[in-house]
Amino acid sequence: MQDPTRAGMDAWRHAVTAALSSELVRELSPMYVPASAMTAALLHDVGKLVLAKALTPHMVQMIEQVARAERLSPLQAEMAVLETHHGELGAIAAEAWELPEPILEAIRFHHMPWEASSPLATVVYLADEIAHAAASGDPYGLPSPTIVRALQVMEILPGDYGTLVGGAIERYEQLADRFAA
Repeated sequence: MQDPTRAGMDAWRHAVTAALSSELVRELSPMYVPASAMTAALLHDVGKLVLAKALTPHMVQMIEQVARAERLSPLQAEMAVLETHHGELGAIAAEAWELPEPILEAIRFHHMPWEASSPLATVVYLADEIAHAAASGDPYGLPSPTIVRALQVMEILPGDYGTLVGGAIERYEQLADRFAA
């Protein structure tokens, strides 16, 4: 589990890229996607900040060790050690900020959109995955079956995934150039 307070630029870049990606999903999907998708995507990992502030370095190390030793995803390791995960903690923070229920639900279920009551969580899931792909060494790799399933829920052709990733990279670079001056 990477501490977002120590990797601030990476966390910020991921959040912004996810927000931009949600707009791309919104543009490409024939389904209704509310404008609040951008806010939900921007805030989807706020629970990681909660964890970074609440956990001791020893606890962070324990989560990382459990993930490696048991070959778990970071989310699964959070659940194994803490019996909760950053999505749930992020939703609690969003509730304290009095954000609307659809945003809370999208943050809570951004790793498990099939458990949500609306497709907004699916949009945020896709935005998160697109942002991860955009930052990876292989941004145009084949999407996982879960990503394909989410694309289908949003009525987006799986072949358009590369377009979404490429668009996210391009939009982030444009935004970064605009604010670098």
